[in-house]
Amino acid sequence: MSAPDHTTVAVVRGSLQQIVGEMDLTLRNSAFSPTIAEMADRACGIYQPDSGTIAQGSESLPVFVGTMQHALAHTLETLAERGKLEEVQDGDVYVMNDPYHAGTHVQDLKLLAPYFHDGEILCWLATTAHWADMGGSVAGSFVPDATECYPEGLRLPPMRYAQAGEVDQAVVDVIMANVRVPDMQLGDLQAMVNALEIGRERVDALLARHGAETVSACIVELRERSERQMRSYLEEIPDGVYEFEDFLDGEEGADPPRIALALTVSGSDVTLDFAGSSPPLAASTNLSWPTTVSGALVAIKHVFPDVPVNAGCFAPFHFELPEDTILNATRPHAVGGYLEVLGRLVTVVLGALGKAIPERVPADWFGTSLMLTLTGEDWRGGTFVTAMPTAGGMGALSDADGLVNAPTLQGYTRYPNAESFEQRWPLLFRRREMRADSGGDGRRRGAPGTVNEIEAYRKPLRVTVLGDRGRFAPFGVEGGTAASPTEVAFQRNGSRESSPGATKFQDVRLEPSERVVLSSPGGGGFGPPGERDREAVAADVRGGYVSAERAREVYGFEDGGES
Repeated sequence: MSAPDHTTVAVVRGSLQQIVGEMDLTLRNSAFSPTIAEMADRACGIYQPDSGTIAQGSESLPVFVGTMQHALAHTLETLAERGKLEEVQDGDVYVMNDPYHAGTHVQDLKLLAPYFHDGEILCWLATTAHWADMGGSVAGSFVPDATECYPEGLRLPPMRYAQAGEVDQAVVDVIMANVRVPDMQLGDLQAMVNALEIGRERVDALLARHGAETVSACIVELRERSERQMRSYLEEIPDGVYEFEDFLDGEEGADPPRIALALTVSGSDVTLDFAGSSPPLAASTNLSWPTTVSGALVAIKHVFPDVPVNAGCFAPFHFELPEDTILNATRPHAVGGYLEVLGRLVTVVLGALGKAIPERVPADWFGTSLMLTLTGEDWRGGTFVTAMPTAGGMGALSDADGLVNAPTLQGYTRYPNAESFEQRWPLLFRRREMRADSGGDGRRRGAPGTVNEIEAYRKPLRVTVLGDRGRFAPFGVEGGTAASPTEVAFQRNGSRESSPGATKFQDVRLEPSERVVLSSPGGGGFGPPGERDREAVAADVRGGYVSAERAREVYGFEDGGES
C-alpha cells in the first residue's frame, strides 16, 4: 500500500485525538470521586501492540501517558512469561497498579484493553485514574512516614479483570475489600470501563471510515513525523554535557537527598544520566524507573510543546538509571510520595536544558504538589476520604512573567471547587488566595504562590500533608531572585503552630474550628530586578502580586511610583 496523503494523515490524527478525548470525557463524567471528575487526576491513551504511544487525551495527566506505556509493556511481558499471551482475546480487560513496573503510586489504577481487528490486535486502549484510597495504614494511601511499600496500600500485578467481556468478580472483591470507600471506588472502576468501551466504539467507527490498512499506515507516518520534528529541534542544541542538581527537603540535620543530572547532547540524540543522585530513601519520596523516564520526557515536552506526543517523540532520548539511586527505587522501597521527587526531577531536567538553551527555559517553578489528604465522618455518618493538590507560581521566562495559580508541570490537575467540597464534607475553605510577595523578583517576575486555609467544620478531621520545597526554595536565573519556600501551619485556639521547613505531616487530628494552612511557593524571577519596567511594578502592586513595602525595598518604588 502506498503512503497515505497528507490530508488523510491529518484527518486520522485528529480522529485519534478525538477518540482519546471522548474517553477522557466519559471517565470524567461518570466518575464518582471528585479527584477524577473535578481535579482531572486521570488519563486515557491509545497504544501500539508493542506498547508504543499512539495518542493521548488533551486533558490527560501528562506523566500518566508515559507510565501507561510502561504498564502495557510490563503486562505483555508478564503474560508472555506465564504463557498466556496467546490467550488474550476480544473483550479482555487487564488491571494493575504496581508502581515498580507501571510507575507513580498504588492509588493510580490502570485498565488496559486490546482492540482486535480481523483476529489481530490492532492497538490497546488504556486509562488511569487516581483513586481516593487504596488501603494501607493511612486514609488516602499517602503515608509520609512509610519506610517500605507495604503500609502504602494494595499493590496489584497485571491481572485479568474481564475475560471476553465477563468480569471476574473475585478480582473486584479483593480490591474493594482493601479500600476504605468501596462504594466510591466501585463507581470509579465502572467509569474507567466506560472509557474503554467508548474507545472501542470510536475506533470501530474510524476503521469503518478509513479501513485498517490506512489507519495503521497513518500511525506509522505520525510516529516518524514526530521523531523527525523532535530530532530537528535537538540538532539545534550545541553538542555537550550539561549538568544540573537540586535537593529535596529531607530530614532536618541530615544531608538533603540530591537529584543530579548529566545531560549529553550528541547530534539529535540526548542521554540523561542520573548516576550522581542519592540512594533510595527510607521514606515515601522515591521514584520507580518508569516514573523517572516519563517525568523527564514531560519536562522535555514543556520545552518543545509543538511536537505531537507519540512513540516517535520519545525515540531520541536515552537513560542511565542505576538501581542504587532515588530515581530507580525497587521493592520494597516506598514510592507513595513520588510527586515531590518528580517535581524536583522536572526542575533538574529543565535546569540542564536551561544551560544549553536559556532563552527557551523558565526560572524554577513552585515545585511541589503539597498534597493534602482529608478524612473523617461525612454528613451521613459514613467515612469519606479525599485528597487535593495545591496550586503555586510558575517561574518567569526571558520574555514573560510567571503564570499564577498553576498546576504542577508534571500534571494537568485542576484544583477543587471549594463549594463542591464544602457541600460534600464537613470542612470550610476559609481562605484561597494569592500569596503576595512569594514570587521571585526580576526583570520578569515569578508568579506568587497560593494560600489555602481549611477548617474542620462541626466534625473532626484527620489531615495528612505531603509536600516539599520547605528548605530549598525555587531559584531565579540570570540575576532573578528565589521565590518563597513552602509553609505549613495549623491554627488552634487562636494560635498558629508551624515548624520552619517542615512539609510532611501524617494523620494530624483537627477538632472543629481548627484549621490547616498551606502556603505554596511562587516561581523564580528572571533577570536583574533593577531592569523591571516601572509600569510593570506599579501593576504588580495594584494586582496584589507584590506589596507596596516590597516594591519599595526591591524595586525602589514609593506608593506605586518611583522614589
